[in-house]
Amino acid sequence: MSGKVIFEPVENKLGKEALSAIFSAYVMWKFFALLACALLIGLIFRRYSREIVNLSTERPLKLLGLGAVVIVALPIISILLFSTMVGVPLGIIGLLGFAIAIIFSSIIAPIIVGSVVYRFFSKKDLEVSGKTIIIGVFLFVLAGIVPFIGPFAVLILMLIALGSVATLKWRILQTWR
Repeated sequence: MSGKVIFEPVENKLGKEALSAIFSAYVMWKFFALLACALLIGLIFRRYSREIVNLSTERPLKLLGLGAVVIVALPIISILLFSTMVGVPLGIIGLLGFAIAIIFSSIIAPIIVGSVVYRFFSKKDLEVSGKTIIIGVFLFVLAGIVPFIGPFAVLILMLIALGSVATLKWRILQTWR
């Protein structure tokens, strides 16, 4: 066995162009998926959306704190419920509710952003319409792309949206008693 071993390095097939194409496709997919969901919720449940937007502009810091409490307390309480046999179904429901709350707040946050930005520039009352939702989704996705501060801004907006939804649900629960 006196053969030679010839080593030829293989070039990296996944270059910068491919990575930026994948990232662009992801951002476009996220934009259109979020736009479809936000338009569906915002236009079908227009009164509900207006109430959430109005709530979120009244006391945003209070709602931010409430959203933070909900996002921390809900999984902790749900996991604690797993310690008893009776609490297991409630724990499962709580964890599913947590996941749904995260998804729902990421859909509601662009509706809030679009309405607030539209009101700021048009000097009109708060409005929930197709154009405000498109503006909000665009700005929300754009904010998520910005390095370092973008994800933090998205988190704050989602917490405000979650606090608004929790407050509105609590008010509805109070009327059912």
